Amino acid sequence: MGFDSQWPKIWGEQSEAFVVQRVECKTIFIDAQIQLMKSFVKEDEKSWREFVHRTFLAPIAEFHRRYNTVIVCFDNYQNVPIFKSIEQSKRVSATATTNTFKFKAGDALPDKPYAQKIWVQALQNRSFKSNIISLITSMMAAEYVPPRRATTLVIDFVNSTRIDYQTQGATRAVLENMKPMGESDVKFMRYVALFGDMCVDSIDSDVLLIAALYVSRNSYAGNIYVRRYKTRLALPCKKRKTGDGDESALANAPVEKKRLEYEIIHVNLLLQVLHTRMNNASTKNVETTSPTTPAHLTAMLSFMVLLCGCDYSKKLPRVGPKSLWDNFDVVVPAILACTSYTNNVFSVDTDQSIDGLIASLYARIYTKHVQKGLHDTSHSMQTVLRNLHSSTLSEKTKLELPTHVSLSTTLRNIEWVINYWSIENGDPVCAIDGTHGFELVDEKIVFTQPIH
Repeated sequence: MGFDSQWPKIWGEQSEAFVVQRVECKTIFIDAQIQLMKSFVKEDEKSWREFVHRTFLAPIAEFHRRYNTVIVCFDNYQNVPIFKSIEQSKRVSATATTNTFKFKAGDALPDKPYAQKIWVQALQNRSFKSNIISLITSMMAAEYVPPRRATTLVIDFVNSTRIDYQTQGATRAVLENMKPMGESDVKFMRYVALFGDMCVDSIDSDVLLIAALYVSRNSYAGNIYVRRYKTRLALPCKKRKTGDGDESALANAPVEKKRLEYEIIHVNLLLQVLHTRMNNASTKNVETTSPTTPAHLTAMLSFMVLLCGCDYSKKLPRVGPKSLWDNFDVVVPAILACTSYTNNVFSVDTDQSIDGLIASLYARIYTKHVQKGLHDTSHSMQTVLRNLHSSTLSEKTKLELPTHVSLSTTLRNIEWVINYWSIENGDPVCAIDGTHGFELVDEKIVFTQPIH
């Protein structure tokens, strides 16, 4: 899922200086979990070996023609944060009526990949995927041959194995200092110290923020790149005349489906663009303190992005990226006032966030529906909500408005996510007592709910 896809479009409209044509590094990190989820089975594929060689080994070989080191990572479900089960349950529920595939721990794999129709269903089953990943990584370690020597392959699944292909033969070593980690998209950080500048091949948008946090937190002077699907910026809507002289928008005309393209984001340059914009916004407000550290700024940026939702949190109701960006002059100073960053720990004052940042945001977005004088931070969210519920807004909109409890839950979720993304080697603490806005109810992880 990642975060809202409108954010990269908004950033691209500010500047495209951070989109580069080539990388200046010799190491690439492949989020192979995504490669697995994108995979397909050919009709004439008669063995797992054919599938693995085509889907994984051949692309690795292509990368090894350009890069000296290729790092291939998969999810290790034993260590994926338990909070991810909320999003996982939602995905399973969405296909529950059509997915008839059954596979449990201990079941044996078939002799060859399932037909494509079943394969799509099978990829929703974690037990099946664990078995498949074990098969892929074992075959990768045993059968992969690079197109040239003096190269390195790292396979990161349950543990991390480094294989150096020398002029004669290869050496293998388990990297003992690599602690168990769950999600593949956070694992790249621990390899930067080992291999230096890196390109991260991942279409998961979360990687952009994770990489940005890493660069800022470590004052990294090198280069981190992200190879992802190309962001298609909005184009002005042109008009044309139809045969009878009337004008119609080109947007109404049939659109040819375009082939997916990739782009490379230079994360360090992206931060320069966004930090400049954030610093300008914070200094325009005389009531706020001076701009903070780059690490805090990036955590603030992540906080703003995650207000629109992610795998671990719900979005603010009736608020999207454009609303936040259009009110940048209010949002950035308010985030600066309600957050702190000390010893690489990001903290959110939930009460100040609700009555400052979020109250002023809703008051400005719904400026026609609140009393004059409520468009500043001196009024509580309770007052703003009271105005909105007694306004002429539709009943549907009123029902979607947040509550103090839902806002507190979302803010604690986001605080946990940002600190989770700052762990470079190891797993996060996942308290299920509501501390982070997650609770265990009837043996299921749920977002903290109001007490009835």
